[in-house]
Amino acid sequence: MIEELNRLMKQAADAHNNSPLEQFDGLSPDQMGFVIYEPFDPMSPIHFREMTKADMAKIPMLNMVKSFGELLEAQGEIKLTKKGFLPIKIVRQLYNPEVMTDEMIEWEISRLYKEIDCMPVHLTRILSELIPVSKKRNNKISLIKMGRKLLSDEKLLLREVIKTFSVRFNWGYFDGYESESIGQFGFLFSLYLLHKYGDENRPAKFYSEKYLNAFPHLVDELDESAFRSKSSAFHSCYEVRTFSRYLSRLGIVELSKSDSPERETFVTTNSLFKKMVECRV
Repeated sequence: MIEELNRLMKQAADAHNNSPLEQFDGLSPDQMGFVIYEPFDPMSPIHFREMTKADMAKIPMLNMVKSFGELLEAQGEIKLTKKGFLPIKIVRQLYNPEVMTDEMIEWEISRLYKEIDCMPVHLTRILSELIPVSKKRNNKISLIKMGRKLLSDEKLLLREVIKTFSVRFNWGYFDGYESESIGQFGFLFSLYLLHKYGDENRPAKFYSEKYLNAFPHLVDELDESAFRSKSSAFHSCYEVRTFSRYLSRLGIVELSKSDSPERETFVTTNSLFKKMVECRV
């Protein structure tokens, strides 16, 4: 762990001529060791707090997994399609735009039809199997014993949803970027930055630049193209994965668009952020 962290620090220093504290926006190399390699260790400077039932009810990803588990509990098991996906009827039952929105469906670019075409439902099904709440067997999906235990203990379920969503689920699954690391690698660093700067509405690029400053080697995982530079692709990838498809689904950031032709994304934290995230720095 230490050798790899030292390698990353040297890469960043060579690229930007920064000290470790400048590179990591005030975090020490020891603290970054936990942020990168042991994000859920008690010694990590960033923690997820225990939350009240009322506050947990505001977390979209938790509510989607919980609803899916409760549906499985009520139905016993669900027979999947020949291709192994949830039937259309179940997809329509699970999709709730008041909890988690699929913009393609809401903008009527695509229809609420197949599981694979409804990102919130497909993501919920994947996380539920990874946690695990459910299990697929003989082309049927059902609630497992661990799932029943988690449904009866919402705080434990939230902890497993966050862990699975943060480190076990591949953030690059829904996009076409070459890198599988951008955003997810050192994801707690983004939470640290939001804890430090998130009270003020700032461009998403403000955070992606600080993330790139900390982990400059990640830009090399992207290919140059005639249409977009590596740097531009990096910022776009980080913004989509970190804000649109991770933190907004935990319900802890508010996103808005500027009126400029570029429609730049702005980010601010909300009251739920402070109830979920604790920074001990």
